[in-house]
Formats: sequence, C-alpha cells, structure tokens
Amino acid sequence: MKNEESVYFAERVRATLAADPDVAELGIEVLFVGGRVVLRGTVTSDRRKEQVLALVQRLCPGLEIDDDLRIEVLREPKAESV
Repeated sequence: MKNEESVYFAERVRATLAADPDVAELGIEVLFVGGRVVLRGTVTSDRRKEQVLALVQRLCPGLEIDDDLRIEVLREPKAESV
C-alpha cells in the first residue's frame, strides 16, 4: 500500500471507529506501518478495547494489529467536604 493510500485508509478506519454506535471512540490514532495496523489511544474499559479490536480486524482482514491502546477507567469525582 502506498503512503497516500495508507493515510487515506487509516483515516477511514479512524472515522469508522468514531461513527460506529457500538464503539464511538474519537481519540484513537490509526497508523499503517510496514503492513501492520497500529492503534494508539485510550479507551474506558476492557470491553470497549475488545470492541475496537474486533472492528479493526473486520475492517483490515489479514493485517497484523499492534495494540497500543490504554485503558483508563473514568470515575465520578469524589465530593469534597467543605
């Protein structure tokens, strides 16, 4: 895949991750490096990470996926005593 094609395809994968109602992840970086898909960013749970990886596998069959995704659980802020 030529560099221009890989950039275009990476953007299509990123946009699909954002638009898919089951995934809806906006902050994931998608790169194609040496015939591999590299995913970077933060997700909110193990389940969400699995959904992202499953969708990317469907979009990029036959390509190896480098999973550099981090899980950061969002919690409600603790109430401060006054």
